[in-house]
Amino acid sequence: MNRDSILRLGRWAVLALLLGAGCSKQAKLERHLTRGNAYFKARKYTQAEIEYRNALRLQPDHPTAIRNLGLIYYEQGRWPLALAALQAARDQATNDLEVRLKLGNSLLIASRFKEARAEAVFVLSQQPTNDDALILLADSSTGTNDVADARQRLENLRAQAATRPGFHVAWGMLCVRRQDYAQAEVAFREALKLDPQSSPAYMGLGAVYLLQNDLKQAGEAYRIAASLAPPSPRNVNYATFLRRTGDRQGAREWLEQTIKKAPDFIPASLQLAELELEDKRYEQCDALIKRVLGFDPANYEALMLAGRLHLVQGRGTNALGEFERVDRLYPKTPEVQYHIALAHLVNGDTARALGALNQAITLAPHYADAVVLLAQLHLRRGDPDAAVLPLTNLLIRDPDNVRAQMLLANAHQARRDPGAAIAIYKKVAAAQPKNPEPVFFLGLAYLQQGSRGEARQAFEKAHALAPEMLGPIEQLVDLDIAEKQFTAAFQRVNALLDKNPKAPLLHALKAKIYGAQGDLKQAEAALRKAIELDPNFEAAHSMLARLYVRLRQPQKALEVFQAAADRNPKDVGALLQLGVLHHSLSNYTAARDTYEKVLALRPNSALALNNLATLYCDQFQQLDRAYELARRARELDDQSADIADTLGWVLCKRGEYSRALPLLREAASKLTDNPEVLYHLGLVHYMLGQEQPARTALQQALETNRDFPGKTDAQRRLAVLAIDTKAPSPSLIAELEKRLADQPDDPILLGRLGSACEATGATNRAIAAYERAIKQTPRNPPALVALARLYSAQGDLKKAVATARNARELAPADPSVAHMLGRLVYRDGDHKWALALFQEAAAQRANDPEVLYDLAWAYLAMGALTNAYTTMQTVVQTLKTGTGVQPAHQFVRLVEALIQPNTAPAAAAEVRQVLQADPTHLPALAVSGLLHEQQNNFKAAQQVYEFILARYPNFTPANLRLALLFAGPLADDQKAQDHGAKARVAYPNDAELARALGLVAYRRADYTRAVTLLNQSALKRTNDAELFFYLGMAHLQLKQTKQSKQALTQALALAPNAKFAAEAKQALAKLQ
Repeated sequence: MNRDSILRLGRWAVLALLLGAGCSKQAKLERHLTRGNAYFKARKYTQAEIEYRNALRLQPDHPTAIRNLGLIYYEQGRWPLALAALQAARDQATNDLEVRLKLGNSLLIASRFKEARAEAVFVLSQQPTNDDALILLADSSTGTNDVADARQRLENLRAQAATRPGFHVAWGMLCVRRQDYAQAEVAFREALKLDPQSSPAYMGLGAVYLLQNDLKQAGEAYRIAASLAPPSPRNVNYATFLRRTGDRQGAREWLEQTIKKAPDFIPASLQLAELELEDKRYEQCDALIKRVLGFDPANYEALMLAGRLHLVQGRGTNALGEFERVDRLYPKTPEVQYHIALAHLVNGDTARALGALNQAITLAPHYADAVVLLAQLHLRRGDPDAAVLPLTNLLIRDPDNVRAQMLLANAHQARRDPGAAIAIYKKVAAAQPKNPEPVFFLGLAYLQQGSRGEARQAFEKAHALAPEMLGPIEQLVDLDIAEKQFTAAFQRVNALLDKNPKAPLLHALKAKIYGAQGDLKQAEAALRKAIELDPNFEAAHSMLARLYVRLRQPQKALEVFQAAADRNPKDVGALLQLGVLHHSLSNYTAARDTYEKVLALRPNSALALNNLATLYCDQFQQLDRAYELARRARELDDQSADIADTLGWVLCKRGEYSRALPLLREAASKLTDNPEVLYHLGLVHYMLGQEQPARTALQQALETNRDFPGKTDAQRRLAVLAIDTKAPSPSLIAELEKRLADQPDDPILLGRLGSACEATGATNRAIAAYERAIKQTPRNPPALVALARLYSAQGDLKKAVATARNARELAPADPSVAHMLGRLVYRDGDHKWALALFQEAAAQRANDPEVLYDLAWAYLAMGALTNAYTTMQTVVQTLKTGTGVQPAHQFVRLVEALIQPNTAPAAAAEVRQVLQADPTHLPALAVSGLLHEQQNNFKAAQQVYEFILARYPNFTPANLRLALLFAGPLADDQKAQDHGAKARVAYPNDAELARALGLVAYRRADYTRAVTLLNQSALKRTNDAELFFYLGMAHLQLKQTKQSKQALTQALALAPNAKFAAEAKQALAKLQ
């Protein structure tokens, strides 16, 4: 689970999900609390949770209910809820050490080490010998500096704490961090002398043994640690150890035992469910998931497991529903978007899978699984350029990621850059000297480069590393054949046949050698042997059929195989040969009938399905039947380029160009010199309005200098693509209209006409042309984008947005479409969606200044000042010169003034100048508000901020400033509360805002909330005497004597002569 992203939910946001709203009398509240406390004491946590939640509906910030809920969630392992509640409890009672320790451990589980460490340091400042705090300090010290600091702190505490086992456990953990395993073991054993039942000490010993590969002693130490511990992560860690060391049944039994002892300890059930999923025990996994969701209906890990369970069972629609539910509960979680992509792939929706992966990477640019899968999809779609940038960025951060390295090398090969691929394969092979795979691919890259000698050496090495791997042998045989070294080729194959005489591929390789020698009879015998060994070896059937054509004995071959089929009507091999031969001889009806017979006998024959699909598509014009056959073939063999081409071509002829495109890209990336495949790809690009890739593919098809079906059409469409509309004339428009009379459904011609009309100012004619193009080819993103631009220019923003949304649905992974739609919805006031679209576009066009410029404005509209500033800084550095530089510089200067208000006066003249030109300029308006405040013109500042929020409702800095103004000089507590609530979402840790809202709560006699907010502010504003005065008075109102004394004493120490001093002294006197 990606706990770091899930556990960052705002604590009050999580509690709000739990609590809802309502009101009742004090007596009802007390009844709930009394029952809750009784259940809590009896460890009946389910009943206690219900009572406390009911209490919080009546008083949402009741400290006892929040505190005990946090402890319950901690005991149950419900970490996101525990973290939220414990943070709230900590803010209400900063000296509650139990809360702070459990909060620290929750933060540790969330990988928020710095915050966890701060909790440990605080507890140790109050209780220097607290075992749990000592261990938490060591556990949360991960960096070199933190480890050194922790060691120094322990040295300072040695005189007080050396008799505590926790001290030695902590010291041992720090020794492990320094890889001093001998001293670590000494420390852990010293802890066991002091407390032979110390679970953390045994856990530390287990880690020492594991790091030294002593699995036996590690396992025993982990077992004892888990046995001594109450239900906790230590129990689950032991099960994890057992799983990773291969004792899956032991892990299962341990987890079942843990669940029996503590039925509501959720992590044990979750890990057991994960184990059952891995072992394909789906019913048991499902039961455990339902059990967890019965305790915790919004449990992230359980919901994700439910989706994954559907995925592995091939239920893509159900999986998608589960993951979308998780997305609604936990938005902007990269792991969720990644799994949504997997579900889309199971459903066969590659376009939406790409969109989800792009969202995942936007949220987490270095999310390796998402980057790798995205690259794989781009490669399958035949778009290696799109794979290179994300893989390169990932490898900058994670240079040893082998999957990413291999994929990047594959992408370079697909881009026809074998040199770059060779460098990567060499690096991987050096790092993994016993892995034959990178060496084998190195040989393929050398072949692509034309370096046959180096290729041979690589294949020989791969073969030596993995003699059973047939890929290198096949390549070596091909090289031998190319160099006419037939004896060497036979020796290679025969040596392997001596060890494995029943390997069909080896006999097929012998046939290839015989064929190259011209010994077609021996080739025939070898192929027949291969088919005898594997009657389903369809490649051998195809080779044999081609061999008979080559022998110029097709009629004889037909007679032979027809006789075989007559003798045994169920002889699938003979029927396949017949079908292929009829097909090659253009006996289409006979071929069709024969393939149908094959499928009646063997429904899963991919060769028969594919070849029959081509017949129904090209010869019999039955596209629905062709589609069904090709689809089934693709399901059976998703690696075949021929099948990908067939299914793509059928979809093209059905007018489903977007679905056809990834298939034909894949086919063309593998069949790089097949003119028919290249023509198919070019035509689909053409029909989708994608001019440059269409031109490239069609030209490549013609450059093969071979005849193919569609050659004349390819020439005609290239001529259309060559028409230039940059300087259109009436004669050109007339020529385009004449061509359209002959080809009324040609989208490029319609686009050329639209472009020419637009350039000559004939907007209505341009719109009509693009609308015709879309009518002919509805899934035409370039035409839709052009239409959206024209509608926008005409002032019809609503229609422009709707059109751009259509383009977005058709091309969810296209950054230019995302950018266009982002601009339109930004103008329409949907700044949140605009931001998401610009982020997605920027993820793919990280160096595009236009995209980054718009992204900076969207960040600003959403109140993200720092992101806006840094993004526009990148624009400034990228542009250097040009028309966009001055506005970018201006934006940076003004936003800098917002981030650092003390610099605002220096921008006053520029602000006036900008607002004269554009009275709605957001950064200038915001700075003008600051300037009014600094001049004590508070009413004018209020008007500016309210004007901003009317246009930019998500600009939370305006809410922040208004909350402070209404809490202070403008004196309107209700408005301060309203704006403060919005500002707190964006600025949960802002001490000034917490102070202001705390004072508002105090004035409104909401003393519990006042204490919470003022305590939070006091963590940072340690010298604010007035704050401590009101904090003390709020504690006084709540009859919290000790806390009141502390705060009031602090206030007087900071400002003994302040206006409140007399009242503070009087209050302290009453407390004595």
